[in-house]
Amino acid sequence: MEPIEVAKKIRNIPEISDEDKSQSTGVRSHMIQRISEFVEPMTNHLKIESKLGTIIRKGYLARNPMEISFLERIRILNDISNDLLKKESSEKNYVKKFEGLRSTADAFPVIGVSGMGKTTAVEKLLLMYPQVIIHSKYKDKSVNLTQIVWLKIDCPYDGSLNTLCKNFFKAVDDILRTRYFEKNVYSTRSVSLLLQQMSIVASLHGVGVLCIDEIQHLVNNKENDTMLNFFVTLANTVGIPLVLIGTPQAEQLFGNLRQARRGSSMGTVKWSNMEEDSREWKMFLEDLWKLQYLKNYTQLNAKLSRAFYDECQGITAIAVNLFRLIQTNALLQNMEEITVSLIRQTAKDELYLVQPKIEALRSRDFKKIIQYDDISLDYRDVTSKIDLKLIDTIQKKYQYDIDQFEDEKCNICDRVTHELTKLDIFEMVAQIEIKEIARKEVQTNPKSTYEELMRSTLINLMKINDDRKNKRTIEKVASKERLIKNAEKELLEIYERGIKEKKDLCEILENRGFIKNPLQEFPF
Repeated sequence: MEPIEVAKKIRNIPEISDEDKSQSTGVRSHMIQRISEFVEPMTNHLKIESKLGTIIRKGYLARNPMEISFLERIRILNDISNDLLKKESSEKNYVKKFEGLRSTADAFPVIGVSGMGKTTAVEKLLLMYPQVIIHSKYKDKSVNLTQIVWLKIDCPYDGSLNTLCKNFFKAVDDILRTRYFEKNVYSTRSVSLLLQQMSIVASLHGVGVLCIDEIQHLVNNKENDTMLNFFVTLANTVGIPLVLIGTPQAEQLFGNLRQARRGSSMGTVKWSNMEEDSREWKMFLEDLWKLQYLKNYTQLNAKLSRAFYDECQGITAIAVNLFRLIQTNALLQNMEEITVSLIRQTAKDELYLVQPKIEALRSRDFKKIIQYDDISLDYRDVTSKIDLKLIDTIQKKYQYDIDQFEDEKCNICDRVTHELTKLDIFEMVAQIEIKEIARKEVQTNPKSTYEELMRSTLINLMKINDDRKNKRTIEKVASKERLIKNAEKELLEIYERGIKEKKDLCEILENRGFIKNPLQEFPF
């Protein structure tokens, strides 16, 4: 399809008539929920559609069911499955058996800020293709093949390979009314065998593209390398194209060159929140602003636009939800127009759970942004957006050549230490400690890239620096409190002694150094 056709199919702006606006408050409060269906076509929609259409069609080039190679691929997968049952197979043998069979499968990741509509975009674009095609005849030849053009599954929240396989079989059963789940899951406990059975089913039904959502769940799982290797093998040998969808945290998964190269063979779609002065944000807001169910239409102006962006920071899901809640609150307060104060109050009351993330984006503070994996970008992206004072410090204190990062003669630990020391922002951490922390990070994460090591070391240093600052403050307060308590105790003893011995308190206080004789201090 041409880009204009894609945009028309994606675009969804609910229609509002004058009759709708004349309805009662109760009815309009329900109509307002239609705003949730609003979708504005963006550049990333067109990028994803182009890549998706390409990998589906290209992926089928080497998997023509009318050619002998298709049956050969199925036979190999069945042989591997039997070998696994006999415990005679390994990953090396698995790959070796596919030698001679070409693969035209590609893959690409969609990495973006949570709430930007990655999943919605992919799902809407997938729905432009038939999901299942039942073939009975092809060029006067009889064919008995049920083709799955696309399949989308979610990565398990715990990153479990076993659960991923279950999700796959269940998704296939749901659309084909088959019993793969029952046949494979209940009779097989071996994850390796489940993965191979998954490959067989995907190949047998000619899956055009496999979309796996929420891949950031793999980050904290020990099996993530196994699963990523399986994805790479699925594309390299079985020939199934892949689309991997996740938040910025998922970028940590592609540390291995083989995984990164295959996982992004069609490039990468990075989806950040929209900037306030961008053309996309202005178009988005103008179309969203038309969806007013209030009786008095409020024209969009600079103040309203500024306030609205300030409270959603260009995240589409939050923007749509906020606009819906603003009008709901307006009806509850018997208001029939949108105001700046209404926008601010609604965001404060209704979106308090996401306020810390919005505040982090609004502040452009690296320390705050980096706390949230679903909005923080990689190190180079974030350093370009942190507060101007820190940017200025980095530019003045440390000028480096990006080409030096690739110099094999430079020690990565020394580079990290040198850069972080030159920042001169860790007043509570000595240079030798910075080097030690950097060294531990390099040892703990030997496969990590330079940017990942820089990011993790920076996080640790910030935490140590802040902890020590807080500890010093607490110690100062505690020391002051001890002095006050000691003084109070001594004064109380003096008072009790003076009463008991019937002595003049001023004389005792003067002798102990608490006060001075006024005649000596201020002689006339």
